[in-house]
This record gives sequence, C-alpha cells and structure tokens, in this order.
Amino acid sequence: MLLIAIPKSASTSLMKTLGDLHTSKALQDFSFKDNPVPTSSNYLHNIHSDIRELNENDVRKITGKDKIYKQHIYPSVNNMKLLGKERKVILLRNPKEICLAYRRGALKNVHALLPGFPAESNEDEWMKKAGETGLFKDLEFFYNSWSMNGVSDNTLMVDYDSLIKSPTDVIRNIESFWDMDLTEGKIVLARERYSRRTRVSSTLLKTKKRTKKLIIAALEAIGLKDSIRRIIRKN
Repeated sequence: MLLIAIPKSASTSLMKTLGDLHTSKALQDFSFKDNPVPTSSNYLHNIHSDIRELNENDVRKITGKDKIYKQHIYPSVNNMKLLGKERKVILLRNPKEICLAYRRGALKNVHALLPGFPAESNEDEWMKKAGETGLFKDLEFFYNSWSMNGVSDNTLMVDYDSLIKSPTDVIRNIESFWDMDLTEGKIVLARERYSRRTRVSSTLLKTKKRTKKLIIAALEAIGLKDSIRRIIRKN
C-alpha cells in the first residue's frame, strides 16, 4: 500500500496511525537513495533521500499489500509512468506552507537548517531564499504534477488541511480505498514526525538521563549528594 506524500505534510503521523490501527508494518524506504536524481529537481533531492528516480523493482517493493509505504516520490516523467496504474494515496499540502514549515522546524531544532538558508531570517527572507534555491519551484512542481495527473480510479487524493482538521473522516476514506476494515469511533492522529536529528537527539537525551541517575546513585552511596548540592548552590 503506497502513500505518496509531499514533504512536511504530516505523512509520518498518518503512516504511523494507519499502521497502529491495523497492526500493519508502516515505513519509509530509503533503499533507493543511490538511484539517479530527477533532472527536474532543483533542490528537494538535497534534503530528502527518496527524491529519486525509481525502477520497476523499487515499484514492486513499495506497492505490495503487506506493508504501508510512505514515500516522497517526485513526479518525474519516469516515476509518473511507473506508478500510473498503481493503487496509491497522494497526500498534498500548499507549497508556501511547506517552505515556512521547514523554517519553523529549523528554529525549533527539529531538523538541521536547510543548506544555503540563513540562520537568522524572517518569513519574507526565507521565502525569497526558497525561490532562489529552487525549493519552492520543486514543491510547486510536486504539488501541481500529482494534482493534475494523479486523479484516477486507482488514486485517492488527500489534503493536509483536511487531514489535520478531520483525521477520522480522512483515515476512513483511506481505509475504504485500501479495502481495510473501517475503524470505529473517533480517530486521533498520532503525534509523530520523522527527523534523523530528532531521533539522534532523543537517544542522546536518554543516555544523558541514565548517566545522571547513575551519578546521583553513586553520590548517594558514598554520602556526597547533599554536599555536592550545597557547593552548586553557592556557585
């Protein structure tokens, strides 16, 4: 089951929610990161390793019925042709909103600052740089190409705003489209986002907390915990 998603569209949350609801393996595949970069991609391939040209083996892998695959598949001529007859859900979001979401993510340290973008910039300056680097052009191409060419009997189009406002309705539409059992009751979208920096930072934070607990336990064992605290307060 294939979910094609434009970046920054809550696709990881949607993927995880569907996987949890139906106890299905849900993942993003990075095994074709060394495939050729689409010639029409100006910038997006630099920050998303699945913005690549697919081949028939890749398509067979990510369209199987036993797993849910979420991929940022660039709508190149080759990719559109390979996926033309495949059953797929396409999740899209306004390109300008996505550009600004990258800025917010960098400010909140969710992900690294985009290459070529200034660390200190307001929204207008950020959008200007998005135009200069080709990021905005790539996102517009992604949005417009899948919007115009993706509508068919084997394609379900999903809008980011609708997903955020009415996840129950959207997910039930997807379940129906994929011939899944419909989930009863209200569906809450999983709070999940993919960021390699976030996952590394999370691991480091857990390690730091474990180390702190071990140090405190050792200080308590030798009766120095209160003494150390007094020294810290004085300084």
